[in-house]
Amino acid sequence: MDRIMKLRNISRRGRGERAREPSLSRSEAFDVLSNQRRRFVLHILKQRENSVYLREIAEQVAAWESGKQVEGLC
Repeated sequence: MDRIMKLRNISRRGRGERAREPSLSRSEAFDVLSNQRRRFVLHILKQRENSVYLREIAEQVAAWESGKQVEGLC
C-alpha cells in the first residue's frame, strides 16, 4: 500500500501539490501497475479530491470486477 500512496502523491503533482515522499523507481511503478486491482484503486484515488473510505474502494472494485453497479452487489 505504501507504493500506492507514493503513486497517488506523484499523480497529484499536476494539481499544484508537491509529493511529500520520494518518487518510485521505474521497477516499483511497473510492479504496482502490474496488478489490475491496484490500477482500480489508483483510478478511484485519482478521481477523489478528499479522503475515501476503504469500504467505498472495496465496493467499487468489486463492482468493476463483477460488471455490476455498486448497488447491485448485495
